[in-house]
Amino acid sequence: MQIKSTTRIAMSVGIIGLSLLWISQGLGILPDSKTYRLDRRVELTESIALTASVMLESKDNEKLQEALDRIVERNSDIVTAGFRRTNGTLDVWTRGHDQLSNDFEEYEATNDAMKVAMLVKGKRYGDLEVIFVTQSAFSRFLHDPNTKLIFFFGAAFILSAWVYLGRILKFLNPSKVVPNRVRSALDALSEGLFLLDAQNKIVMANRSICSVLDREPEDLQGMDPGEFSWKKGGRHLEDKELPWNRCRETNEVQKGQILSLQHLGQESRQFQVNANPILNPQKQCQGVLISFDDVTQLESKKEEMTKMLKVLRHSRDEIQRTNKTLLKLASSDPLTGCLNRRAFFEQFNKIWNSDSEKEICAIMIDLDHFKSINDNYGHATGDQVLREASERIRQMIKGKGLFCRYGGEEFSLVFSNIPVEAATKIAEKIRIQIESSPMDNVNVTASIGVASRSKGALDPQHLIDQADQCLYLAKRRGRNQVIRFDLCDREELQMAEAEDQSRKQEADEGPRTIHSHVVGGLLTALAYRDKDTALHSCRVANLCVAIGRDRMSKEDLYELEIAALMHDIGKIGVPDSILLKPARLTTDEIRIMKLHDKIGVNIVRAACASERVAEIIEQHHLDFYELRIQNGGDLPGLAARILPVCDSFDAMVSDRVYRKGMALDVVFEELRRVSSTQLDPEIVESLIHYVRNNSNWAYKPALAGNLSTKAMVQLGGMVERFAGACQAKDLGQLKQVASDLRQTADDENATFMADAASRLETALSQTNADAEKLYDMASEVIDMCRSARDFLVDDSQAISRIVEVANQDPRNRHPK
Repeated sequence: MQIKSTTRIAMSVGIIGLSLLWISQGLGILPDSKTYRLDRRVELTESIALTASVMLESKDNEKLQEALDRIVERNSDIVTAGFRRTNGTLDVWTRGHDQLSNDFEEYEATNDAMKVAMLVKGKRYGDLEVIFVTQSAFSRFLHDPNTKLIFFFGAAFILSAWVYLGRILKFLNPSKVVPNRVRSALDALSEGLFLLDAQNKIVMANRSICSVLDREPEDLQGMDPGEFSWKKGGRHLEDKELPWNRCRETNEVQKGQILSLQHLGQESRQFQVNANPILNPQKQCQGVLISFDDVTQLESKKEEMTKMLKVLRHSRDEIQRTNKTLLKLASSDPLTGCLNRRAFFEQFNKIWNSDSEKEICAIMIDLDHFKSINDNYGHATGDQVLREASERIRQMIKGKGLFCRYGGEEFSLVFSNIPVEAATKIAEKIRIQIESSPMDNVNVTASIGVASRSKGALDPQHLIDQADQCLYLAKRRGRNQVIRFDLCDREELQMAEAEDQSRKQEADEGPRTIHSHVVGGLLTALAYRDKDTALHSCRVANLCVAIGRDRMSKEDLYELEIAALMHDIGKIGVPDSILLKPARLTTDEIRIMKLHDKIGVNIVRAACASERVAEIIEQHHLDFYELRIQNGGDLPGLAARILPVCDSFDAMVSDRVYRKGMALDVVFEELRRVSSTQLDPEIVESLIHYVRNNSNWAYKPALAGNLSTKAMVQLGGMVERFAGACQAKDLGQLKQVASDLRQTADDENATFMADAASRLETALSQTNADAEKLYDMASEVIDMCRSARDFLVDDSQAISRIVEVANQDPRNRHPK
């Protein structure tokens, strides 16, 4: 706490007065308190002795005893008193004197005990002994009259000086030289002001700076402003760095200095400080006027703005990097790094339209017998061959022209401003480079077609088609060669194109029939190994059918259903110690478990002979974002988007040995969190809508317990027949399947299923029946057949019966 100037001066005057009194005591000017106390005790002792002598002459010891007791009781300075005969006998004494008198010589030495000889009839009769209170040095100091006198005068000096100076100094206040009207004007300013004198002391401070410092103006007078904690950039400033000190040294105005001040535990405040020198006629500095403009909020906003700008710059840079990455991913093939078809044609069209007279050549390259590479060596080897082939082509063209993976094992090149002869030479060098050495230990050749704009191409696609026709002709002539469009026979080109298109159509329209007994057998085998996984597959299949029913054709929906049933079939090849482990898997075990994807795809390709189903299973572990990149930014197939959503949902809501299933709200939140990156947002919302609006989404219709295993297998197989009939819109075939279902249900006494099949038969017999309603009724019957399949998987006894029947078959017995 700051002490006012008046108080400091008054205290100084009081201290000076006290010092003078103590000095006078030391010089003997004031009476000696020790001599005064001793004289007083001598007089008191003599007075007691006079009283005692009278009583001793009358030998009235009782009165003497009574007199001594009263004297000791009334006089606080006396401890005890007593009369002792000359022979040492203590005749009369007050309480305690007989013990203290043994040390009488010690008391006498300190003037705290006195002895007076008592005479009776001119002879010494004995001694009067008086023992006084022994005081400590501090007690003697406090009871010393001089001490009281000194303290009284000291306090009186301080009080008198404080009252006097308080009245006088206000007329001597330096700030009073400033007229009141000027002071009022300065106090009205929002800026803080200090007026310094020649000694750098504060002469005047306005109200604004006083409120900041929580001081009164008179408290600041006489202070050096450098006593406060001024900082700049978090660093304490030295005296020579303060703007008012530099102003005094240079006689120049100091402007715009930003200083921070933290005072009395308050929050740090920022000030813009200006210092102006006050010069006399001789240009000498007689003082400094300092202004303090509080810019705390401005500096805070400036700091926030600076941080925000840094964040925005970082975000901008991050967005630019991400955009570059996305642009690269969206415009390039993820396997080879070449342009994808969309980016290729965008740039091709720009080149084509930039100059109608510009010569443009297109080259189409196809790796020969590539399907056999995938079949014989696997898709991993096929992918590596594509990567290496693209790299060799890239090195040959050295960044000139457009390079695109046109599709599958086909590549496309476009060059501008080169003649067709030069393009043909480049194509031949590429063919030789591909043939020159094996790729991933596989010998590869290429068939190449070359076309030129000058030979009649109407647009970019037409030019590509011409090069593609040459490519077909190169393959027809035996592959591993380069064919130029303008040097070919047109009829031979058309024949080669027709043959190639016929082969592609046959490949595309290959058998889509997936035999249900194969799927049923694989699913039963999986249930025998791991019943929970088989049931999970059934639930996922049912969810996929529910989500895809209104979006897909019946045949596509059936393929999705089979893919869902078979998506975990590869777990058959996982060891029991890992597959059936009742706890979380280790890192090595997870690596082995992940192999089930590849095993499952190979099983489906071999057993079901369906490339579409295998591709759906192969893609269901890929993120939605990755699938879009592979498709050049386009949406992947619907089946590849539905299966991962249903698989993830059932995995989260189902119980595991090491955890309980998650609540639906938690599952929905998690699915939405990963949508657009890992899962398709549209499919996620469709599944959530379906589950919320169908209370029986997890309900599996109960079947009669007396259904035979054979009947359940037959019913499960009818799903395929129903789906095929609905897809072909063959009402006759649909009626036949319904009839077979009714017959099977009648044989098994499955009344509810027989009734449903009978209703469907009746509806199909009506000539004016609504086709859509018929297909809806068929869908309900298909769901009943699916429930037979689910029941078969869930019935462990049925599985045991299947295994038992298989073991009894003589064809399954090993020879001894």
